[in-house]
Amino acid sequence: MSAAVPTERVFYLYTGAGGEPVITDNLETIPSGIRKDARKITLSASAQNDGDTEVEAKMSSNLPSLPSLPSLPSLPSLPSLPSQPANLVNTTNLGSGTLLIGVGVGIVAGLVMARMRQMPSWIIKVAAFAAVATLGGGFYLGWLRSQAGLSTGPLAHPGTFIEDARKAAADIERRNVEHLDALDQLADPKN
Repeated sequence: MSAAVPTERVFYLYTGAGGEPVITDNLETIPSGIRKDARKITLSASAQNDGDTEVEAKMSSNLPSLPSLPSLPSLPSLPSLPSQPANLVNTTNLGSGTLLIGVGVGIVAGLVMARMRQMPSWIIKVAAFAAVATLGGGFYLGWLRSQAGLSTGPLAHPGTFIEDARKAAADIERRNVEHLDALDQLADPKN
């Protein structure tokens, strides 16, 4: 069962105390001194036969003492929303990788521990234990990255997660700039 999408939404655009554009859907949240300068934005969606939804934005001035603004061009068609949310992670296979890696590392660690009595030096014992722990951790981190869809390699190290976080932060910053540009264009359609 899918939720009904409203055919028309009304938003109000005003300049906040810090000079930044603010969009709200409730006129009462706008401070009374700024309310007369707020611009009304009406977004209307009309369903098409192909299942896409076309969104049209219009700015009007039903508020007193506001100049009339030209209509904004239609926004690109948006795909229809599915009735169920998409699965972002393959949940049927989520625990098996951890279990297999844990069992494998446990077996190898058990074999190394059993052989430790026969190892002549404590340095070799520590090195063997560190090697098993490092390889087990590398396989686990590689499995985590493959579950996130970032890699198909069997091994990973913590530095790859730092790089992934940096890339994600750069993508978020890029999207924020795009959103601010879109807000600026809505606030001043002449540019």
